[in-house]
Amino acid sequence: MVTAASAVRPRLRLGLAPMGIPVAVIAMWVLAVVTLVAASPQNRALLILGHTAAVCPFLITLIAAPLLIALLWVMRSLAPTRLRWAGAASGFTAGSLGALVYTLHCPELAAPFLAIWYLLGMLIPTAIGAWLGPRLLRW
Repeated sequence: MVTAASAVRPRLRLGLAPMGIPVAVIAMWVLAVVTLVAASPQNRALLILGHTAAVCPFLITLIAAPLLIALLWVMRSLAPTRLRWAGAASGFTAGSLGALVYTLHCPELAAPFLAIWYLLGMLIPTAIGAWLGPRLLRW
């Protein structure tokens, strides 16, 4: 959320705050690799694909859609100067919250599954937000 705020307040100093996202992703990937290495070969595919890999990213995106619309509406009222960045930040925030809500209902919480499919579910709204940003946030 701090990173999203920088899109509407260009002079805001973020310091190391934006590094939290890649650090969390890398930590999750490391945990996924450790989990896969420790698992037996016949269980690795199940740890990666689970039973809901085909729908997980799209359900996260579906949950994030209303949040993305609301965040873009709020961003527009704040008159951002970096439109693509503001859209992407809104999308990533919406995707992250969508993944959080989806976690409450998803039966699969293995680290490899989360590292791949949840991240993809968060990146789809991010891409949509980055694409919509210059089109919807102009003032």
